Amino acid sequence: RRKDDIQLLWNSQTGLTGLIAIILCPFIVLPMTVPYLKKQLSFEWRKGLHYLSIVWGAVLMCHAPERIVWLIGIPFFIYAADKMVEGFSKTHLVESAHFQRLGDTSCLISFANPPGFGKQNSAYVYLMLPWLSKYQFHAFTVFPDTKANHSSICIHKCGDWTQKLMKTITTPTHKPAFVVGPFLSPFSSPAMDSEHLVAVASGIGVTPAISLIKQYSRTSRRLNLIWICRDAGLVEHFLQNVDFGSDGYTLIYYTGRDRELIL
Repeated sequence: RRKDDIQLLWNSQTGLTGLIAIILCPFIVLPMTVPYLKKQLSFEWRKGLHYLSIVWGAVLMCHAPERIVWLIGIPFFIYAADKMVEGFSKTHLVESAHFQRLGDTSCLISFANPPGFGKQNSAYVYLMLPWLSKYQFHAFTVFPDTKANHSSICIHKCGDWTQKLMKTITTPTHKPAFVVGPFLSPFSSPAMDSEHLVAVASGIGVTPAISLIKQYSRTSRRLNLIWICRDAGLVEHFLQNVDFGSDGYTLIYYTGRDRELIL
C-alpha cells in the first residue's frame, strides 16, 4: 500500500488541495521577499502573484473541511467583506488633484475632500494615479491642508513608482487621482491622547506629526517635535505653511548639503 500512497496526492481531496497549496506558496511569497525577483518583476506582476493567496486560502478550506474550513473560512470572508466595503464606500475619485514638486525629491498632492471622506487626523490613504499606473495603490499619510475642507499627501522619491511621478510632474498641474480611505494609523492610538507628546521624525516621516500638530492646535495638549531632514524644499514648504505653535518645542535640523534654505 505504501507504494500507492503517492497517488493520494491526486486521487483524494486532501492530497490534491494540499498539493495545490504547496505549489502556490513560492509564487505568493518569493516575488515579495527575494531581492532579485523584486528587481526583475514589475510591481503589478508581483502584486498579481501575491493575490494567489486568495486561491491558496480557498484551497485550504477544502483541504480538511471538518477542521480547517472555519479556521480559514471566517478570516477569508471577513477579508472579502472588508474589501467590498473598501471598494464601494471608501474609494473616491478626485477629478482635479493639485500636484506640486517640493524640490527634486518630494511631491505635494492637495485635493478637496470628496463627499464621505471622513476625518483626516492621524490617518493614511491608498493612492492610485490612473495616468501613472492603473494597478498600483500605495499607502501615504494624509493630513489637513491649509485650505478648509482640503487634504494633502506628501510623497518622497524612493522607488520606481515615485520616480515616474517626479519625472511626470515638472510644473504645478492638476490631474485625476483615486483615493481609498482614510484609515486610522498607529498615530491615532490612545497614547496620542496624552497631554504631553514628543514626536521624533526624519525626512518625509514628519507628515504624521504634522497631522497631530494640526489636530492638537488650540488645545491644552503640548506636542514637541524633533525633525531631521536633508530635503530643502520639504523644510521650506512646511515652515511656510504649517503653524507649529508656541506651546511646545519645535527643533528642525537641516542636514542637506545641496543648498542653503530659502526662508
